[in-house]
Amino acid sequence: MTAGQAQVPTGPRRFTDPHRRAAAIEAIGRFKLATDPAWKRLAQRLRPTEVEDIAAVPEGVFETDNDRFSAIATVYLRWDDRIDGRDVSSVEGLPAEVSGHFELSAGAPVAVVDHMAVDASSVLE
Repeated sequence: MTAGQAQVPTGPRRFTDPHRRAAAIEAIGRFKLATDPAWKRLAQRLRPTEVEDIAAVPEGVFETDNDRFSAIATVYLRWDDRIDGRDVSSVEGLPAEVSGHFELSAGAPVAVVDHMAVDASSVLE
């Protein structure tokens, strides 16, 4: 590319650096969905609910332009309820779209999740 030429977006692609891919997967698993304002609004409609785990779908983690990544993840929700006098707990996995970016820390890539959108339509119907 020469000076003055715009960079053409290439869209999502497989990671060429396994360390960056691993950093993205790790960041998705550490994301604190329960502190996200969008999740708090959704959780009010899904009571009683707790986020049990978040896991990136390894085949669904991609590099995008400008040191960014996008991914598909599964958010595992746990419902605790009382049915016929018995305590009942169940876990359901919901799909989520994830976007984030990379930063450098001591020369190593660190992934940061910027947004996670959970598709709760299957449990809200």
